[in-house]
Formats: sequence, structure tokens, C-alpha cells
Amino acid sequence: QQESLNHLQFELQGNTKGGFPWYKAKAAEQYIYFDMSCSGEAGTPARWVIDEDAPNVSAIADLDGDRNCSYHARVKTTDGTAPPKGAMWRVQCNTGWTDMWLALFRLPVTTTTKTKTTTTSTTKKAKVDMMVSSATGLPHGLAVLGLGPLLLWLLC
Repeated sequence: QQESLNHLQFELQGNTKGGFPWYKAKAAEQYIYFDMSCSGEAGTPARWVIDEDAPNVSAIADLDGDRNCSYHARVKTTDGTAPPKGAMWRVQCNTGWTDMWLALFRLPVTTTTKTKTTTTSTTKKAKVDMMVSSATGLPHGLAVLGLGPLLLWLLC
């Protein structure tokens, strides 16, 4: 199931009613968003989720409207400003739920400006950070977020 998430590029789509950013995959119906309560009930912890259901950006909680916490992956946090730069996510793999470290990277963004007589390009450089497994030195998971698109690899 999660192989379908590998190599997807997620792009920022805007903000939800709660003011939190949400992302959509360019080539698939997959989303990353912050949900204050995935069940819609008080006491359900806030979290970032990766889900095949588009968020209802007019809702405050239970953004996929299923009244259930059903998704591909999640990380519990009260910080909805952006998906965490590096964190242990709970991921649904073919063999069941597993904890997986996902790290976020910032990529450079190139912009091109055209005028009547000249074309100029500028590259904004961003800091690159990588979180790796302490046991193997290899990434458990990899996501790229920042000025450019978000790229996701789940290694289940």
C-alpha cells in the first residue's frame, strides 16, 4: 500500500480554516495536513497526517470528515505551523503499523524573471538537514519540504 506514496511530490496548496498549511501530491490524490482532532471529538490529540482523503479546508477538526482517525501516517504534535523537520511518524505499512523516522529537507528554489530585453535567474539557497537512523546510519524515511515541493519516500 505505501509503495504508492514513494517519490510523490507534495506542493503547498494554502491554509485550512485553522490557519495551518496543507499539501497535495502532484501526481496522486494524497495529502499532508494538520488535523486538530482527526475524530472530531474532544481529547483526540492534534497531529499531522498523510491521507488519501482531501482535507475539508473549511473545517476546524476531522478534516477528512470520516469521524475516525484513518490515514496512511501520522505524527502527534500541537505545532501546526509546518510538518516537523524530523520526527518519528506512525506509518501503516503492509505488515501493520510501524514507527518510522521521517526527515524534512529544504531545497533551493530557482525563479526566472523575464523582461523585454533581459532574462535573469536567481537561486535562493536554503539550509539542508538530514535525520538518519542511529542504528544503521541510513534514512528510515525521507521527506523534502521547504521553499520547493515536498518529496516523500516511505521505506516500509
